Amino acid sequence: MTQTELADRLGVTAMTVSRWERGLVEPTASGYIALGNMADVKESWYFWKRAGLNEAQVRKTFFPSAKPVPKAKAKGMGL
Repeated sequence: MTQTELADRLGVTAMTVSRWERGLVEPTASGYIALGNMADVKESWYFWKRAGLNEAQVRKTFFPSAKPVPKAKAKGMGL
């Protein structure tokens, strides 16, 4: 996908995408959310977390009847 194609899908300019790629600026929270919405499931969470979204809150909002994801126990910590 070209910068122009990505920019069109996200509703930004190609120059904005170029600035992101060069590390001059970061996407806004809405930009990160849009990137997450375009990504595969595993990669989506990276972008959504960069936007400030909490995985537990997102799951609770969109999947209210789902069981919560259990937290991993730390080894040797007696947890």
